[in-house]
This record gives sequence, C-alpha cells and structure tokens, in this order.
Amino acid sequence: MIDQFGILKIIDFLWYKFKEPDDIRHSRDLAAFQKIVSKIVAKCPPDGKKRLGLIERLCRDAETFHELPKKLSAASEIALDYSMLGTRSLQLLAGFIFSLPDDFKLSLAWRNESSLVPDSILEKYPEVDTPTPQTQRVVPNPAGRMTRPSKIDIRLLSLDSEVRSKIKKAFFELEQVGLAEVSTRVRGSDVEHQWPPYNYGFQVTFTPKIVRWKELL
Repeated sequence: MIDQFGILKIIDFLWYKFKEPDDIRHSRDLAAFQKIVSKIVAKCPPDGKKRLGLIERLCRDAETFHELPKKLSAASEIALDYSMLGTRSLQLLAGFIFSLPDDFKLSLAWRNESSLVPDSILEKYPEVDTPTPQTQRVVPNPAGRMTRPSKIDIRLLSLDSEVRSKIKKAFFELEQVGLAEVSTRVRGSDVEHQWPPYNYGFQVTFTPKIVRWKELL
C-alpha cells in the first residue's frame, strides 16, 4: 500500500499452504518479507540505501518476527546517525557498547590513564627549555629573595596539542552524533607536571543516547 504521503507500506502477507507445519510457514513468511525488503532497498537512491542500511541488516538477520517491529521502530530513530559513522567509528562504538554493563549509569566513564606519549610523537618535537622572558615582572618570594618564575616546557604544550588533535579526530564522529564526549590531557613527571617522561590520558563520557543504541545493537 502507498499512503497519502507516498510512503510504501507492507500491510500483510501469508504463506497459504495450510497443511504445512507452522514453523515451515513462518520460515517462508520471513523469507518472503526479507525478499520484499531487499527489493525495496535495491530501488532506493544511494543516499537512501545508506540510511536504510541498519534497518535492512536487522531485517536480513531476523530469525523471527517476534519483537522485530519494536526493533525496527527503534532503528528508525538512529538510522540516519548510524549511516553517518565510518567503519572506524562503528568499531569503536561496538567495543564500547559491548563493554558497558547492563546497569550502566551516566557517572560511568571509559578512561585511559597514564600511558606514555609514543616515541613517534615525541620525535616530532625536540626538547626545548624556554626561560621566562626577562621583561616579565619579578615578584619577591616570602623569604625576600628576588626570583623569577620557573622555566616553561614549550615541548609539553606542543605534545598536548598533538595528542588532543589525534584523540579528538578518532572520536570526532561519535561526538558529532551525540554519543560521547572526550577530554584529553598530557602531563610531565615533575611536581609542576612538566618535563619528560610525558604521560597522556583521555576520558570518554557517554550520553543517554548510547543506552538506546546498546538495547538495539
């Protein structure tokens, strides 16, 4: 049936060999349904096929009609966002979804802490000690001595920017569709968190939206 908005809808169909066992008739019904879905998707333009990709997959992989309408209703809400994710983002998403507990709370965050900055990044930025400019105002310390602020680790600033850029790039699509938010940091090892060896860490915080995706996927 085509409704008043031009939307094609499958109303009903049935395998009519009543003498066959119920499980065989159900199997034939499901196969006929999957064939209809495949033909509809095949006639869609390329952008339509991509948007229907998740829905087509659910229909293709279905082994029963039980709860399929419920799944398809949920899939229609996320199908567009899902179609915008590339392979790498989908792999990240799958890893997160299957690692989240069933009693997931918003306070839960996925963390990566205290990993050494890779040599491949360190080699791009040679060590540089940048003294505080002599023009900067000198402030007496409590003992009355005139001291200047400590040196600034310029290399640390460059490493922080590089690491943040790489991690943000990896999670860019997941942030754009509203599934996660990512924060990063790079720190040195002394009391002022400067100077090598350098550690980096990042934290992924999930949004309520990921719960619906977990239920579906």
